[in-house]
Amino acid sequence: MSIYVSEFAHLQLERIAVAAVKAEANKPSSLLNANISEGDKGISFDGEILVFKDHSESVDSLIGKVPVQVKGTLVDSFSQGKRTFPLGLDHYRNYYNSNGVVLFVVEILKTGETKIFYKQLLPKELREIIKCYGEVKNQKQRSVTFRPLSETSLDAVCRRFIHESKKQPPILIENNPFKEDEFTSFELTSLTFDPKRKETSNIFEHDFTLYGIKENLNVPLHLARIHSVSTKLKETVVIDNNEYEFNLKITEEPTKKIFLIEDSLELKYNVNDTKMNFTIRRLDSLATQLKIIPFLIDLVSGKEIYFTVDEQFS
Repeated sequence: MSIYVSEFAHLQLERIAVAAVKAEANKPSSLLNANISEGDKGISFDGEILVFKDHSESVDSLIGKVPVQVKGTLVDSFSQGKRTFPLGLDHYRNYYNSNGVVLFVVEILKTGETKIFYKQLLPKELREIIKCYGEVKNQKQRSVTFRPLSETSLDAVCRRFIHESKKQPPILIENNPFKEDEFTSFELTSLTFDPKRKETSNIFEHDFTLYGIKENLNVPLHLARIHSVSTKLKETVVIDNNEYEFNLKITEEPTKKIFLIEDSLELKYNVNDTKMNFTIRRLDSLATQLKIIPFLIDLVSGKEIYFTVDEQFS
């Protein structure tokens, strides 16, 4: 009896999870048609989402198909931010052989409320998972990180997947015919980073793929995370109504920002508190000294500092 109840509960969770994904596909703003099975599911895949150019859903309107797998899980409360979910290495191999997949984990409360998390898996990342954790470490399963669908839309997730998957045929990943110095340029892309949306604008939280470009061919080379971003500009710094015009280099890292003023004075600001440390790296010329020293006197006085490109520092 307990086995029957357990199986019934599992099937019910899967029905709720699939229904939640289908509801997203059926939103008026989406040009999608979700063909996802609720019961008799295939090996590693539960169905596909068709992506169209318009609402006609005609043959000539079809852009492509997105293979999907949906997992439903009962929770006491929804996960905040990202979450992980384990999958067997055999699944990753099947995804790789099918040129990728979009995975969904649907958290379900006892009230029936749902929250959808997603993960786009492209051939380059799948090959890295299989090679590292399957072939080298001989693990049977591996967890991947899912992002909340609420930070984007199902339509955007599917369109980005189709666009990027075309650039990653497995044969090119396994048999790259070029050396890196043969590429004429390089391109860095992300499936999830979107600076226009607050939820996805933190560049340090997203995965990127580095492509080498040769003529019209994009070759996936490496998976990457951004560790720092630097910008050079002329800027006005204000301390207690005193304005200083500086050449400024701003380096942003996940937990701190570094301001290098006139290649001489370095200010380090930890984003988790209000403390700011400074270091004098060099004062090569009299002109630099005349700009830096008055500013430094104001700085150590403890007055408020404003960078017109940034927030207030105290």
